[in-house]
Amino acid sequence: MNADIRATPSAKVYDAAGAWFAGHNDLKCALAAFEKAVEVEPRSAEAEYNLGLAHVGLKQSAEAEEHLRLALKYTPQLVAARTNLG
Repeated sequence: MNADIRATPSAKVYDAAGAWFAGHNDLKCALAAFEKAVEVEPRSAEAEYNLGLAHVGLKQSAEAEEHLRLALKYTPQLVAARTNLG
């Protein structure tokens, strides 16, 4: 995966890395990867949503809300973001 990130630093690659870290209960590394995804593609609803979920997992509710709302701004029909805000 590191080779993919170095070769093509795209939001999708960082999202995949973040998902891998989250799946292995390493939310701090997941958070860092999702932050990079947002940095590479600032208007990505998927990256904002994933970043919001990482903040939820770390019990950082204000940050989670901010990113989940941005995800909805970019993709209003993203039901999962609405559910996590509820």
